[in-house]
Amino acid sequence: MELNVLPVLTWNWVQVNDTKFEIPKFVSEQVDSQTTYTIPKQILSDWNKCKLGGAGVSKEALLWNETQRTHQTVIHAEAGEIKEAQTVKFSEDNQSSVIMDATYIIAEESSKVSVIFDYAEQMQQNSIETFRNSVIYVTAKEGAEVTIYYISRNSKDHIALCSVISQVYQDATVNLVQVETGAKRSFFHYTSNLLERGANTQIRTIYFADENRELNLAYEINHIGEQSESDILVNGALKDTAKKTFKGTIDFKKGSSHSKGREEEYAILLSEKVKNVAVPILLCQEDDVEGVHAASAGKMDEEILFYIMSRGFCLDDAKKIVLESRFTPILDMIEDDSLKKEIWKEIGDRI
Repeated sequence: MELNVLPVLTWNWVQVNDTKFEIPKFVSEQVDSQTTYTIPKQILSDWNKCKLGGAGVSKEALLWNETQRTHQTVIHAEAGEIKEAQTVKFSEDNQSSVIMDATYIIAEESSKVSVIFDYAEQMQQNSIETFRNSVIYVTAKEGAEVTIYYISRNSKDHIALCSVISQVYQDATVNLVQVETGAKRSFFHYTSNLLERGANTQIRTIYFADENRELNLAYEINHIGEQSESDILVNGALKDTAKKTFKGTIDFKKGSSHSKGREEEYAILLSEKVKNVAVPILLCQEDDVEGVHAASAGKMDEEILFYIMSRGFCLDDAKKIVLESRFTPILDMIEDDSLKKEIWKEIGDRI
């Protein structure tokens, strides 16, 4: 299976076009869903187009999720409704080591909904391999606002695939706040189709990977409607022999005039042995648009560390302060204060 394939391929020797993935044997042996789930009728047509059109970590992963699904949630906000924040959580209390979950979020005109997805340390007490293939699908109708908080803090024996897909209509907004701190291997893909005038999506991501963890992040924003806007900001840190790949694509389709897209990715390298790859891409079929991309990676500034240590802090605490300054603006977007504290403690204990 090929995951997170670039929408426009480059030279094979660069080794960024895709990531080869073999389904673990224990997953094949355990997946045998006995439950049939029904996809909401009002999104069925758009869902099928996205599923077959290259959205998500891969078409195979989406089809696999649909045929072997173990959990499904539907969240529907009626026109004008402002829903309280909801939490979808999978933790070590789950009995199965394989999860195939899907969540469909439907936000009607001028509605507002936020959902926290908290994927915690599944089955960590048994130190066994676990696997998750998640799908989050969002339809935001005219003037609606949807905020997704995606928190992935799985154990070091976990493999995670996650596909987030949003269909954004006129003057609607879909926000993604993402925290990646766990899993042995984590593959994440966000596809946003800004379909009509004034459609907007904003992504704010932080990540921390240590030991031999592998993190593969892909974002694909398709500007289709006029005056649509996108903004991607990713901040993270790598330690030990961790590996991270960032692929960010902003594609201005024909007809998306007066649209704006921005993507930035910054990585702090806490070890000489980490591997960091960044592939920011701008594609354009329209004249009157504005696109900006940037990516940088490097060690912590020694002068800043020295200044903090001169105030009585040890080196490890100084590093924590620097990372906290990078992560806090995004962590503060999470509405659950106790969850924020848990996340930062997990990161702080591993620095």
